[in-house]
Amino acid sequence: MLKRFKVRGFKSFDKEIVFDLSMPNSYLFLPHCVKDGVVRSAVIHGKNGVGKSNLGLAIFDIFEQLTDYKIEDSLFIPYINANLPVDSERIAEFEYLFGFDGIDVSYAYGKKSLNEVVYEKLSINGVEVISSDRRVDNSFTCSLPGTESLKKTISDSSISVLKYIKSNTERDASIENTAFNRLFEFVGKMLYFKCLDFKAYIAEPPKNNNYITDIIEADRVKDLENFLRQCKIETHLRVEGEGSRRTIVNVYGSESYPLEDVWSTGTSALTLFFSWATRMERSGVSFLFIDEFDAFYHFSLSRRVIKFLRDLTSIQFAVSTHNPATITTSLLRPDCYFIMDRAGILPLSLRTDRELREAHNLEKMYKADAFDLLADE
Repeated sequence: MLKRFKVRGFKSFDKEIVFDLSMPNSYLFLPHCVKDGVVRSAVIHGKNGVGKSNLGLAIFDIFEQLTDYKIEDSLFIPYINANLPVDSERIAEFEYLFGFDGIDVSYAYGKKSLNEVVYEKLSINGVEVISSDRRVDNSFTCSLPGTESLKKTISDSSISVLKYIKSNTERDASIENTAFNRLFEFVGKMLYFKCLDFKAYIAEPPKNNNYITDIIEADRVKDLENFLRQCKIETHLRVEGEGSRRTIVNVYGSESYPLEDVWSTGTSALTLFFSWATRMERSGVSFLFIDEFDAFYHFSLSRRVIKFLRDLTSIQFAVSTHNPATITTSLLRPDCYFIMDRAGILPLSLRTDRELREAHNLEKMYKADAFDLLADE
């Protein structure tokens, strides 16, 4: 799981910001929100413009760094923070700490742009095993077993040293190599998306570019109908058409209309969410980030979606929202709700001197600024 993430110099982050998921409290309720001392169910709140969306994109920079999948470059424009001094080293810096079955894997790197790597460092259980700094030269060091005869020079700054090592070596099953492989497996199964647009995602590309087609081919139309009904949206769905013209229709008595023609904005967002959820259950996801996950949801529906994600215990997730109705101990613990402002990001349990308990009305406290939000200037 992702234990801690740091970023500086990327988009809106001129100063370092730390998203630390390894600081849970000893709450006895909802224990499955935390696994192995790491928060696995996180909801991020904050006012407009504090960087919630940019935080999600920053976390997923590693997906471009370590996989071969094409991502939408426009999501990362602009890349470098505009406030960095002109006479300074203008790079975006990222640092990840992962935990894999008791093994800590730390990966830090800096980039001048989405595709130009400056330096990389990989440490396993606190011991540095890979190091590269192209500001000095194009060589790198690596102590992973099985890399002794590997040529340790890369002239192409668009290629990650870690990807180069993975593609050009056959390594044994040592602890170091196992942790190295687990890092790539985790990153390859990460998923970022917005509920507003099917094309705004970072992940292994879906089989179909149309999520209606994806639901049909997965034979999940009845499951979608049940899901929408659970969300208090009455539907009667079936598939009509042949071949590439197949679509999902909603049946009204003797008439039927394509779902895309009659759904509301909220139903559209829910159907998109269901499509991605189908993929999560089918192929597995390691870390999920949904930006503005409930932009078109009623507050009760927002709570239902968080509960759905919370109960997928194999997935670590973080979602961003503006909806204070999602802040309740009936869904998550206080150490799973994070507030982001211009000073940084911390869980509710560290934003107050009060001892938060299950009986507290967290939503009311949040609205009353009990968690020390910075005042508007």
